[in-house]
Amino acid sequence: MYLHTRNWILLPLFAATASVGTAITLETDPMGMLELEVPAQSDALISLPLHRTAVYSGQIATVEGNRIDLVTTGASPDWSEDEWVYVADTQPVTYYALFMSGDLEGCYYTISGNDADSLELDLEAGSLEGYGLENQALQIVPYWTLGTFFSEQDAVTPSAAITGLGERSELHFYDQSAGVDLAASTVFYYYDGTAFGGEGWRMRGDSWTEIHDDYPIAPDRAFGFRNITDSAVELLLPGQVQMTQSTFVIEGREIDSDIRVATTSMVPVSLADSKLLESGAVEGTTSITGLDADLVMVMDNSAAGFDKAAVGIYYYYEGASFGGPGWRLKGGGFLSLMDSVEVFQPGQGVLIRKVGDTSGSQALWQFLPEYLSSDLD
Repeated sequence: MYLHTRNWILLPLFAATASVGTAITLETDPMGMLELEVPAQSDALISLPLHRTAVYSGQIATVEGNRIDLVTTGASPDWSEDEWVYVADTQPVTYYALFMSGDLEGCYYTISGNDADSLELDLEAGSLEGYGLENQALQIVPYWTLGTFFSEQDAVTPSAAITGLGERSELHFYDQSAGVDLAASTVFYYYDGTAFGGEGWRMRGDSWTEIHDDYPIAPDRAFGFRNITDSAVELLLPGQVQMTQSTFVIEGREIDSDIRVATTSMVPVSLADSKLLESGAVEGTTSITGLDADLVMVMDNSAAGFDKAAVGIYYYYEGASFGGPGWRLKGGGFLSLMDSVEVFQPGQGVLIRKVGDTSGSQALWQFLPEYLSSDLD
C-alpha cells in the first residue's frame, strides 16, 4: 500500500541530543538514512524528514514582533550582518530558525535578517509575541535545496534536452492554492548539457538560462518525484533526525482544498497517534458515511502510474452508532475502526482534503514521535 521504505538510525537515538545552551554550534543530532524506491514510469509523493546539519544552537533572550534576541555568552554569538540571509551567487544558502522547545516547538521560519546576536524571521506580518519563547531553545538550519539534495542522486535521470523532454526525472511542487486535484504549481527537471549556462535544475516555463539549484525545500513539504524512465530508481535520503515535535500549520480555505503534508518522524505514525483530530487539523463528522468530513488520503507509491488516485481515504466519525467514534476508511465497513493504521510513513507525503471554511481557520498540528516520548517517560 505504501512507498517501499527502509530506514536506519545510524547513531543511537539519544546519544547526542540537541543542547539547550548558547554554543555557536550544537552537538550533532542523530543521523539517519531512508531508501525510497520509485517504480518505472511512476509518481511518488515524498518528503525530506531528515534535515541538514544545524549551524547554531542557542537560547532565546527576548522576542519583539518578528525579531529574536539570543542569549549571549562573552562574545558569542558574533555574527556578521545578514550572515544567514540568502543572496544569489554570493550567499546561496537559505536558512531557517527551528524552535526546539516551548509552545512553538517544531515550528520553523526562514531567516530574513540578522545582526551580531539577533535574528529577524519571515512571519508574513505575524508576530512571535505571546508564545512564551523567552529561554526556549532554537537552532539555525540550512534548507535542503534542489542542488544540495538531488543533484548528486543516482536516482535522478537528467534531461539531455534543455526543453526537458525524453527520459528524465521531474520534481513537482504544489502551492497552497484553494481547490482540489490541482496540478503542480512548479515543475523542475535537471539539464546536464553545456548550452544555456550549463547543467543545473531548470523550472518548466522559466528561462532556459535560469538555474534553480538554490531552490529551498521545506522539511515538512510533501512533493512529487516523477520517474519518467523504464527502470525503477532508489532515492537515498540522508540527514539528521529532528529532535522535536512534528509540527505543521493547517490553514482552511473558503472552498474544499488539498493540502499535501509530511511529518518529520522517522517511525510510522498511526491516525490516532498523529493527533490530527485533537489538534484541530482535521474536523470529524456525525455522518457514518463521512459526509462533510475532512479526508486523509493515502497514495500507493509502490504502484506504477502517473497522477494516481488515493488507495486509502480516511475520515473521523464522531457519532455513537456503529461502534462509536473513531477513524473510518471509506469502503472499509462502518464497524471497522482504523485508529491504529499507520498512514504516515517516513519520507512519504499524505494529502489532507479540507472541507471549505469561510472562517479562515488555522490549526497547529503537533505530535511527539514515539522515540522522543519514550525518552521523556
